[in-house]
Amino acid sequence: MNLTDQQKIRIGVCAWSFEDWRGAFYPPDLPDSQWLEFYARCFPAVEVDSTFYGAPAENAVRRWVEMTPAGFRFACKLSREITHARRLRECRAELNSFLRALEPLAPKLQIILIQLPPSFAPKDGRPALRKFLEQLPRDFRFAIEFRHSGWHRPQFIRLLEKYRVC
Repeated sequence: MNLTDQQKIRIGVCAWSFEDWRGAFYPPDLPDSQWLEFYARCFPAVEVDSTFYGAPAENAVRRWVEMTPAGFRFACKLSREITHARRLRECRAELNSFLRALEPLAPKLQIILIQLPPSFAPKDGRPALRKFLEQLPRDFRFAIEFRHSGWHRPQFIRLLEKYRVC
């Protein structure tokens, strides 16, 4: 195990393809197809925000794996179809499809972020959250971001701990 694999904290940003970074971070003449590779030389991790808008294509995921060093890690946002449109309800097929799309990334996939909308409150969302957590597979790691303060209660922390969700 190398030093990168032992790191407890990895610093990165929410994407690598910001046009504003051309000339400021990326060399002006570097093709955008090489930005991830360049980024991965400077940072050990990245959050893939684009997965929030839909599952990535298999060839894109394989490129991400090939273009980054062994110790590099990805955090992918769960699809908004699941979190915002379906609000964690009746989304087993969408979840399975999303996870299948990320399978090639598995050795470098640190976590899948379940980012919930601010309007998703415990009053209506508690049963949906419980049922959703029950169906999460154990071979992926998940973290959840509640954006409604009503979730910040000990009983919800215990629920997340039960299903090994950060």
